[in-house]
Amino acid sequence: MKRINVVLVACLSLMLWWGCGSEPKPEIPVENKKVEAKNAPADRFAPEELRAALPDDALLGLPRLSSSVGTPKMKDGVEISMARRVFREGKKEVSFEIYDSGTLSSMMDSYVGWLNKPVDMNDKKWIEKRGTYDGFPSYEKYNKKTRSGELHVLPNERFEIIIRGKNVEFEELRDALKKWNVSKSISKLK
Repeated sequence: MKRINVVLVACLSLMLWWGCGSEPKPEIPVENKKVEAKNAPADRFAPEELRAALPDDALLGLPRLSSSVGTPKMKDGVEISMARRVFREGKKEVSFEIYDSGTLSSMMDSYVGWLNKPVDMNDKKWIEKRGTYDGFPSYEKYNKKTRSGELHVLPNERFEIIIRGKNVEFEELRDALKKWNVSKSISKLK
């Protein structure tokens, strides 16, 4: 037992000696940090600005649970802006989201997969459909068994609007989308 303690103390001492003697890595100058941020589209709205386009109430009579903003990264590392507002009562939950890809709309990961995929399915378990909503490309996916789904709308080549629901009927999600008035919300951002 004494031998193990001696070995451990010796190893820890060596690690501390090597760690303290090494040169610290130089910090990246602020100017370089700004250059790295230029990879993001210059004309995208700040996440806080996107929040103004979200509905103030759930449009379904649910109380507000949370509101968040952020700058998620696409697969290639380019940041986009997003804002989300979540409403919940009991197990029923609906979230409203808006994403702004700025000038890189054709690269937005979230809709590239469904935009060009023809889908029209309505069976005992699923509803999945690609179509249009108010003339804009849209995508609907709903699980009838779990009563959860999402609606996506591309009101222009820059923004993606998403409504997600848990423990809600499909028609309630569609109704929330109609009440949201996507065009009016997007016009607030211009």
